[in-house]
Amino acid sequence: MTHTEIRKRFIEFFEKHNHQNIGSANLVAKNDPTLLLVNSGMAPIKPYFTGEEKPPHPRLTNIQKCVRTEDIECVGDPHHHTFFEMFGSWSIGDYGKKMAVELAWELLTSQEGFNLEPDKLYATVFAGDDYIPADTETISHWKSIGIPDEHILKLPASENLWVSGPTGPCGPCTEVLYDRGVKYSCGIECNPNCECGRFYEIWNAGVFMQYNRKSETEFEELPFLSVDTGAGLERFAAVLQSKESNYETDLFSPLITEITSTLNIDSLTTAQTRSVRIVADHLRAAFFLIGDGVVPSNKREGYILRRLIRRAITHQIFLKIKLEDLYERLHQSITNIYGSFYPEIKDQDIIAVLQNEHENFLKTLKKGLGVLEASLATIVGQGKGKAAVFPGEIAFDIEATYGVPLETQKEIAENHGIIIDKESYQAAYKKHQDLSRKGAEGKFGKVQEYANEEIAPLHTATHLMHQALTEVLGSQVKQAGQSLVPERLRFDFTFDRKLDPKEIRKVEKIVNQQIQKGLSVTKVETTFHEAVKQGAIALFRDKYKEVDQVTMYKINNFSKELCGGPHVANTSELGYFKIIKEESVGKGIRRIKATLEKK
Repeated sequence: MTHTEIRKRFIEFFEKHNHQNIGSANLVAKNDPTLLLVNSGMAPIKPYFTGEEKPPHPRLTNIQKCVRTEDIECVGDPHHHTFFEMFGSWSIGDYGKKMAVELAWELLTSQEGFNLEPDKLYATVFAGDDYIPADTETISHWKSIGIPDEHILKLPASENLWVSGPTGPCGPCTEVLYDRGVKYSCGIECNPNCECGRFYEIWNAGVFMQYNRKSETEFEELPFLSVDTGAGLERFAAVLQSKESNYETDLFSPLITEITSTLNIDSLTTAQTRSVRIVADHLRAAFFLIGDGVVPSNKREGYILRRLIRRAITHQIFLKIKLEDLYERLHQSITNIYGSFYPEIKDQDIIAVLQNEHENFLKTLKKGLGVLEASLATIVGQGKGKAAVFPGEIAFDIEATYGVPLETQKEIAENHGIIIDKESYQAAYKKHQDLSRKGAEGKFGKVQEYANEEIAPLHTATHLMHQALTEVLGSQVKQAGQSLVPERLRFDFTFDRKLDPKEIRKVEKIVNQQIQKGLSVTKVETTFHEAVKQGAIALFRDKYKEVDQVTMYKINNFSKELCGGPHVANTSELGYFKIIKEESVGKGIRRIKATLEKK
């Protein structure tokens, strides 16, 4: 059963049972201070369960894009990933535990569903703890559909109490395990509590959200009971395609083939297999993050993206391949797999962003790896043997100075039989944080002084220049980053060659013409679809689709762009626009620096 058929059967099953398909939200979490990136199917719709927002329908379903990095060290084993797709179905104050159990059983065992053998299925339930009682009701429902006692496992809160974060909706859950057979068994004593891989969790049949978690020990009843279900598409594909690993399914095999085809060897070692999987997984996640508007940076979701790209690059070095020669082919494979479900993944700018980050990282990485190898050679030369320890403060300095991630240093050090001292690394990291915080506090007043008044003219000028670049160079121009300080603006954009002097002068002329016209700058509250209909530029278009209302700035009829401001009221306030530099900052990315001079 291909992943396309698996998707189709899942959505059609719940639509048949009166669930509305809401589609996938953007990977960047909205209005949720506890999350940077969406990490579960339920994360984008939390407000429905707390009663803060009204859902479009009491029964919902979708396949949600997700990113998690807390298990990044496990990526490369048969079933851990950073990016994955989550099947989900929800009842918001509608049906309860009984129907959730019945739907799960029908989905998994019926001909219209996934046709799994009933005697290979096991159910887990919450055994209760000091704060929440055991879920005896769900046990009775599993028994009523024919699951025997020995196939019902009562597990503690660490296994079967679902929480969405430090606070928020939570409750007992019930999961379904699939017995993959004795060939996956760890031995004669193997049982459903084993983690050997034989008993495979394929469906969280119900998180029964009865409570709001106020603290680690304080829970209160929610105004109504809701049901949240979920399952990883990758796991389902492994079971239904009879594959030992998720990486052997049709969601990954084209990527794995592209990477291994460059190795020119008949079989891979265990270490090589792990590295190939890490490269495939991390780049898949990077493609989707960039497609959803994230760009590499040292902050927030941009840092997560940067970490994934750089980790993939360091494993490329171990494999002795050139990823820069593979990006286009891997992107085409990703497009072939996902393009009909997520059109944003087709964007060719994704390749340019990746290549730009790749080139920037390699410049410092080579120096950093040289420093690391020299430091490790010194320790080896001292004859300290397999128990040698690498000072954590040196590891942190190499990471901070050259960008070599700690996990990369750890892997290289272990190849020399050396371990990195984590305690001294953490101490150096904390010291760096403290110094950075003090520095930020010292600069805070200055930032606040020019946050609006001094930046607003440059921000408006950026909108004018963006439109002018589009008119002069074509629609392939898209913003790839910007920085505004009182002295100048910096604007990065996608374009594949250097601008000639005539083009630069033409852009300047167009911008200054709009300034001289004294055009009004208007803030308009509207919907995403109406803004796009009017021709507005939406840099991170998929972020806005999930929002009821967006802010659009119109500069008369010359420029329309979704933006949060600040801006001036009229272009006559800007002065004279002058481009002072145009340069490359990576393959397919150009940078313009410009100023506003007094009239």
